[in-house]
Amino acid sequence: MKTKVDLDPELLARAKQKAAETGVSIESIVERALRLYLNSIDLKHNHLVTTTYGKLSSVSKPNDLPSGEIEMDQDEYWIKRFGFIPK
Repeated sequence: MKTKVDLDPELLARAKQKAAETGVSIESIVERALRLYLNSIDLKHNHLVTTTYGKLSSVSKPNDLPSGEIEMDQDEYWIKRFGFIPK
């Protein structure tokens, strides 16, 4: 299907350069970029749904921390548990 899209000239020039380097058409590059963008939006809006079977008592409670971890600040906790602080 044909459609007209106004693109930033610098962005179009980069796309043409990449097309020439890779031997892929501009249409393919734009289509792939659009698919990647739309899939990333879908991933952000999909929520993980879990189903738990059995007794609820078997599910660990959020307050079941090993002794000593309650007094730690968040950075200390991450370093002790995972060896890094997430950024």
